[in-house]
Amino acid sequence: MTRARKKAKLGWWDLEILEWVALLLAFLGIVAVFCIFFIRRHVLEYHVEHTFGVNDPEFFGSALALYDPVPLPGNKIELLQDGDAYFPAMLAAIRSAKKTINFEAYIVYSDEVGWTFRDALIERARAGVEVRILLDGVGSGWSLNNSDVKMMKNAGCKFAYYHPLFSWRIDRTNRRSHRRVLVVDGRLGFTGGVGFANQWAGHAQDEKHWHDVQVRVEGPLVSALQNAFEEHWIKTFGETLSGADQFPALEPAGEMKGQVIASHSFSVAPVPLTQAIAFAAAEKRIWITNPYCTPSDDQVELLVKAVRRKVDVRLIVPGQHNDQPL
Repeated sequence: MTRARKKAKLGWWDLEILEWVALLLAFLGIVAVFCIFFIRRHVLEYHVEHTFGVNDPEFFGSALALYDPVPLPGNKIELLQDGDAYFPAMLAAIRSAKKTINFEAYIVYSDEVGWTFRDALIERARAGVEVRILLDGVGSGWSLNNSDVKMMKNAGCKFAYYHPLFSWRIDRTNRRSHRRVLVVDGRLGFTGGVGFANQWAGHAQDEKHWHDVQVRVEGPLVSALQNAFEEHWIKTFGETLSGADQFPALEPAGEMKGQVIASHSFSVAPVPLTQAIAFAAAEKRIWITNPYCTPSDDQVELLVKAVRRKVDVRLIVPGQHNDQPL
């Protein structure tokens, strides 16, 4: 029997070792993708009844049980609506920096808005300010050009992607950071829902420009924003933040109490749990505006119960210009 005829009679079990290895790797890859994207993790359930109001001590006790930092008094908090308001305010803060800038975002584009922030950060880094930039590996990994990243690094900015898309840690692929934090000199902070791209510029004057809000914070609450940035920076860059340049003594700047509640991957989710407590405690109104309003069944039930006890519940969602319909 010739060699060719022998090979034709071989069964599937006679594959070469390298072919077996290739099949095994392909199988493991399919299993990994399935686990990341299709297996549902434990779904939190919210069984909260209306037994206290938002002004009762029980509300604060229940809410604080879900997250460590207590509400901090003595803050000045300003709501900034649309790009015409928040972009100039944030750029002014960056350009005024004397010692440190910590900037975290989900989306930064290589466009006019992105380049304006890039240039402002570069200018401060060249002036001797410590500039740290942390962007999500998926949100900005596709939209920000490598040339822009190189320019910022060459200017002295410390730059990192949170959970880069192309990484051997495939278990992190779907663990994203949607935090938006800007802290300048440890004294002035911003957070909200904004992305740094042309779509967020202007005042939602057409369907290509979007409404969004940021809050400008002064006072003790800025240290909590700094902590939120530091948590992801340590995980990604391996560097802790310390000293008076990062955490200066903060005097009261206003009369508002405030609290920063940050979600974490694969842990108790303090944001939706705090929302559930608030929905259950509401006595007058619940007003919600959110571009990605995808409530769970339990959250819907809490809102329905609130309506039944005569709470004024209103939701504003984007309508047809949205990729996550309600």
